Amino acid sequence: MSVAILDGTDTSAADTLRTALGTPAHLSAPEDLPGAGAAALLLLPAHAPVLPTEALRLIAVLESLALNPPGRRTPLVLTWVATPAHRTRMSYAAGRNHADLLLGKHWTRELAHHRTPTAAAACRAARVRELMRAQPRLGGIPVTTVHRTLATLDPHFVEALCVQLPDGTWHSPAAVAAAVGLRGSAPSG
Repeated sequence: MSVAILDGTDTSAADTLRTALGTPAHLSAPEDLPGAGAAALLLLPAHAPVLPTEALRLIAVLESLALNPPGRRTPLVLTWVATPAHRTRMSYAAGRNHADLLLGKHWTRELAHHRTPTAAAACRAARVRELMRAQPRLGGIPVTTVHRTLATLDPHFVEALCVQLPDGTWHSPAAVAAAVGLRGSAPSG
């Protein structure tokens, strides 16, 4: 399965993830959301009082598509991208239950508790969704609105988290790759 990366952030996460996916992947404009047979990896900032232009454009395209969903659904993986500044701000709302996600330690632990990376990705996706629901708004847009829009386009969409460490490296691109694998194995309709 090929993957189109639709980047709504102003970070270098897209390049890191494109390399880590282990499957053909390319950057794509939001208006070029791929059809069936390809997955879309949507990147949005995990915390933003004001959304970057890229995120606003991506969300606007998704909302427009949700008004009249295409007959063939594109498998979607929503990846929240957290920079060191995001991690600090999010930790207040996240509390101790999700601190390991923000510290970038969760993926290794999840792999140790599950038989396959796909099973670990499913468990992690549920925890990422809980974490993001603790962040009530994303640049003025309720996170639940983003979830509802994506569920209209793909009822089986999966969430992931990619965390930038203080040294500038990105943690958990393997977790995002596993989420893409998880979504690729779920039904398209």
